[in-house]
Amino acid sequence: MPGLLGRARPALPAIVCRIRGEPPLRVLRPTGHQCVALLGTHEVLTSGQLVRLTGLPERTVQRHLGLLYRAGLVNRVRPPREVGTSPYHYWLTAFGAAFIGVEKPGPRSDDLAGVQATAALSELWLAVRDRGKGVGLELRCWRRLPSGLPYQRTLIPGRSASSPQRPR
Repeated sequence: MPGLLGRARPALPAIVCRIRGEPPLRVLRPTGHQCVALLGTHEVLTSGQLVRLTGLPERTVQRHLGLLYRAGLVNRVRPPREVGTSPYHYWLTAFGAAFIGVEKPGPRSDDLAGVQATAALSELWLAVRDRGKGVGLELRCWRRLPSGLPYQRTLIPGRSASSPQRPR
């Protein structure tokens, strides 16, 4: 049954799909599919990084991210900053991961430092992709690390980051 402006309505509202445990697949447009796929590859991306990766206008990407968030396919957090406003950091929910067939992500809302670190690694990838050839760097492949790897605070094997030894 057509909805307003001749658009087809989704079969079920997103909240009903979440209650039944089904991902709301009909809310996704090609831009939404692209954002979900990019989040599956990079794990955590900021809204600005998604704009750069998709090549679409910022408002278009933000609108689709809002739809994905309301549908329960992505989650987001805005980490605090001392000055200014931090961009939203997005990652897939269990529904989003199931939609593209990747491993279910672990909880991220409690680990703001981990969210920011993962987004920073994606920023490094983008910088090499965008500017690397000009300085002699070439990106050959990208592979995200498996979720849940233990963080080790070592700079050099056998030396702790909290008590580095000075050279003699």
